[in-house]
Amino acid sequence: MYAEAAYAIPAACVYPAAVQACPVHGGIPMNSSWAEPGQVIAADFPSLLQQGSCRRINAAEGRPAKYGSEARQRQCGGWGRHGTRDHHAAPRRTPAAVKRSSLQEAQEAWMQLGQQGRVDGPEWCDSFIALIDSEKPGKQRALAWLSEHALPLALAPGSCRAVQRLLEHFGGQERDLLVSGLLPHVIELYESPNGNHVLTKAIEVIPRPALEPIIRAIERTGGLLVARHRYGCRVLERLIENGDEVHMGSLINELISHSEELARHPFGNFVIQHLLEHGTAARRGAVLQRLGPVCPYLATHRTATHVVQHALNHSHHVQQQDLADTLLQAPAPYAFAQVAASRYGSYVAEELHSLFGAGRIGKEAEARIQESLLQEHEDRTALERVARTYGLLAEEAGEEQ
Repeated sequence: MYAEAAYAIPAACVYPAAVQACPVHGGIPMNSSWAEPGQVIAADFPSLLQQGSCRRINAAEGRPAKYGSEARQRQCGGWGRHGTRDHHAAPRRTPAAVKRSSLQEAQEAWMQLGQQGRVDGPEWCDSFIALIDSEKPGKQRALAWLSEHALPLALAPGSCRAVQRLLEHFGGQERDLLVSGLLPHVIELYESPNGNHVLTKAIEVIPRPALEPIIRAIERTGGLLVARHRYGCRVLERLIENGDEVHMGSLINELISHSEELARHPFGNFVIQHLLEHGTAARRGAVLQRLGPVCPYLATHRTATHVVQHALNHSHHVQQQDLADTLLQAPAPYAFAQVAASRYGSYVAEELHSLFGAGRIGKEAEARIQESLLQEHEDRTALERVARTYGLLAEEAGEEQ
């Protein structure tokens, strides 16, 4: 149906100067921000019709075409019965049966939503990947367009998923060109609820030496500040997993120096857990050296208790024993019996049983819990759960029966 019609731009149509048209643009000049009234646009560019910024005309008669139903009018951008723009009608997508090139789809979204335009859905990604993987003439212009608009695409709710998929698919020059549009904007990306996913995906797929600009940007901002950020902590986790000691040394030193503070932070604790799990033996030892003396207190903390459990699970056997001895020998108010009876410390007590079982440490922990069962507690829920884990409460219940 579109082959039989051309498209004309009304006098009121203005292309935003901030948005550069896509390389595949259906006859619109690449750098044009104005379109002359009545200019005929290539018949293979239906995305303008969808935006309501042009109307379909009969190429032979030069008059507006009539649509068959009111619903069809709404689908085609809200044009009224007399060929005039209905500004109260919301723009609608054209039927799925109408096929558009990937870059036309991208321009369509950009013209509708500006710099935060959504380029969502697997169809757009599939089309764009097919264009890049081919040797079509528009390939280089498409890559240049993608690099230029990488940041706003990464920050938008829908298109951020498309950028992540492109990062996974591309390699070599194509991936480097896309990443080059993202690296100057590390701070904007990690602070964004959408952009942080793109940044973490880039960290996963690019070579380790290419991570240095990201690391340096975080160092300038402050590793502690980024670690305490809702989304920045995720970026640091990926850097700890994928970075190397040469580039990450200074940043990791800063994080280790604030280990206790971060362990108690609702977001920073994940960074410390990642250092314990993925860091080198020397880095893990440095973290434990700072956390060890205060681990009885941290065990009872709502957030830090997860760090203590992680330290027990991912440390060397000797380090595990040192942490367990520190917990068992701590004085009040963080004595092991009190820790085991607390809401959060009880999980650390259960972790000791899981790790040491019937060994020396396990038996000593069991004895402390047995003593605690004979004492008064305002709330015995956590302590009784720990006692069941150690098999103490089950024996007493059997005797009472």
